[in-house]
Amino acid sequence: MAHSSCPFCSPGESDILYRNAHWYARWDAFPATRGHLLVVPFRHVTGYFDTTAEEQHALPEMLIECRKILERQFSPDGYHIVINVGEAAEQKVMHCHVHMIPRYLGKPNDPPGGIRQFILGDHGAKCKGLQHHGLAAPSWNVARPLRMRRNLLFPAKTSLLFSCGVACVPGMDKRRFENSGDSSGQNR
Repeated sequence: MAHSSCPFCSPGESDILYRNAHWYARWDAFPATRGHLLVVPFRHVTGYFDTTAEEQHALPEMLIECRKILERQFSPDGYHIVINVGEAAEQKVMHCHVHMIPRYLGKPNDPPGGIRQFILGDHGAKCKGLQHHGLAAPSWNVARPLRMRRNLLFPAKTSLLFSCGVACVPGMDKRRFENSGDSSGQNR
């Protein structure tokens, strides 16, 4: 059911770059980079986890077709594919949408800081400085991916900061990690 106040519910034909039975692609009105587009379900649904199995199965085809469009028009070197779900995740329009953001080599600050900056703010720069001074260790010595995700989601519960494959542990020098003999990421 279309919502009259939703900017994604009733796209104009000229706004649609590509479509399938469940999704359409359009340019982002506030692009982070050249070629930033959105993949949006025709059906009004707030978040990705509210989409149907049919909608979920139709999404990969859309992403592949959108990549072809972007390759022809912009020749990007890589992509960020991002789904923000919920207000806490910075979802601005409460109609599910997938950001397909082209990335270009030689433009590391387009958008400023990339996804790491978005997630960590200025903590990434702090980590880089700590690593330079020998006060940080590679993240695989500190935590497994699930712990990393927890630390990103609940930063008040941990002293670990993650960015660029580096874990910064305030007040701890790198010798602990070098002498641990455990490179499996199992240190707790």
